[in-house]
Amino acid sequence: MPRKCEIKLCTFNSSALCSHCNKNLCTRHLTEHTHVINNDHRSLVEQVNQLFNKINRLTPAHLTAKPFQQLDEWRNNSHQLIDSFYQGQRQEIDDIIQQNFAKIKNELAKTVNDLKNNVEERIREGDQLQHIKEIVQNVERDIFELQTKLINVEIEPLTIHAEPIQIPSIIKSNTTIDLVDLKTPIKALIFSPGFSVALAANNDHLLTCYDSKLHLYKDDLKLIQKIDWKFGKIMDMCYHTKLNRFIILTSKNVFTLNISRMTLNSIETIKIENMFCISCNDTSLFVSSRNYGTTISEYGMLPTSFHLTKRWEPSQTCSADEFVNNIRCNTVDQLVLTIWNDLRKEWRLDLKDIRTFKTIWSLDLNMPLTQYRCGLCMLPNNDCLVVGNASSSLYQISSQGKLRTIIYYKRKPLNATMVGRNLIAIITHNGLNMHDM
Repeated sequence: MPRKCEIKLCTFNSSALCSHCNKNLCTRHLTEHTHVINNDHRSLVEQVNQLFNKINRLTPAHLTAKPFQQLDEWRNNSHQLIDSFYQGQRQEIDDIIQQNFAKIKNELAKTVNDLKNNVEERIREGDQLQHIKEIVQNVERDIFELQTKLINVEIEPLTIHAEPIQIPSIIKSNTTIDLVDLKTPIKALIFSPGFSVALAANNDHLLTCYDSKLHLYKDDLKLIQKIDWKFGKIMDMCYHTKLNRFIILTSKNVFTLNISRMTLNSIETIKIENMFCISCNDTSLFVSSRNYGTTISEYGMLPTSFHLTKRWEPSQTCSADEFVNNIRCNTVDQLVLTIWNDLRKEWRLDLKDIRTFKTIWSLDLNMPLTQYRCGLCMLPNNDCLVVGNASSSLYQISSQGKLRTIIYYKRKPLNATMVGRNLIAIITHNGLNMHDM
């Protein structure tokens, strides 16, 4: 008995078995199917040819255009920064001169005028001649020093560190970290962090705060320098690559730390009530508030300051009964948020698009409420490390929002950060541990 055509509602007998879809088809449907397949084939051949032509037209200039543009932007911003500093120093010199010039000039003029009015009389008194010569020499010396030594500009050579410009490449093999491989610390420091467990690092340095002092360490935990900290509890900190500065957040103020001079400067353009978290990428700084229905503000970077560009309100950040506990930027214009839901008593991790603040993925974390901030740091390949100090656990989350690993950490962990590409620093209830991955 002949088979029927397998196309729905067709009543004709099949005439052949289609080798592409493995269905019995009548003559009409076989012809239609063959026509569709031929069109798909031609379209696919055309796409392959276009790809081949695109590859043939590809030149080194296509690959260098974007990094060269980024370098040019860095150079222009650096020139603007130098010009701004230069103009500020010129103005400071001019202010000093304007404030003191008239007084000094009048004093010298009075001395010379008194001498001029009495010089002939004093010369006739022979014993005054030597005294007049001394006055003349003193005035000449004062004029010389006024012209050459009133302001002495001490200029140090401008040092450009290689660190502000990093050139990672997808051609190089990607570094992958698996927390399962976390071994005994290679270095450890013992101290009591108190309630300030903030950490930040760049490729070579690690910054933390305890005993009312900022401590700057090399990546081998050798202390470079420490300075007094008198501005209250540090809520969070991060490192800004383009500025080559650590950025430190308290509930009321934001500071930058110049690590070559160990000097602090306040960022006066950022004023938010009850600030809690901070993170940054190359172009922006993100600051969150400490309240349910958290607000996150984005600040653009100018050569010498930051300016507010966007403010993300509740419903975009989290709901009214939720609290953004930590934020971290990854390398592809996305922001990772740890969020506490007070109604359900649950933690979750959200990944947001920085431009629209739409949620890319969300992952519930089976993690108990913590006494401290829920520690968060970025790992290579945009994986996340979440610190669950209540359960002494470390959670590794993939860039796709999947739970990779949960490990138990023997010493109660409070916060963590990457130092370079291979080191993880973990602050605990009794100190700081450095792990080589």
